[in-house]
Amino acid sequence: MDPVGQQRARLASNYAPSRREAAAVLGRLGDARAVPALVERLKLDTDKSVRITAANSLAQIGDPKMIACDGQVC
Repeated sequence: MDPVGQQRARLASNYAPSRREAAAVLGRLGDARAVPALVERLKLDTDKSVRITAANSLAQIGDPKMIACDGQVC
């Protein structure tokens, strides 16, 4: 499995620190294939730190959806 796929799989972990770290790694990787999974975590994750990290990672990737919506998920 490629690094993006590995980290996307970690986003489904029951352990919030693991999801948060996966979101951070995806941001550092900068691969647009991670955007849908990060948006899902931003919208649905129960842990605030995971949501914040997902938003930061989307900004690192440069997802145009985040810019068009002034940082709000559309």
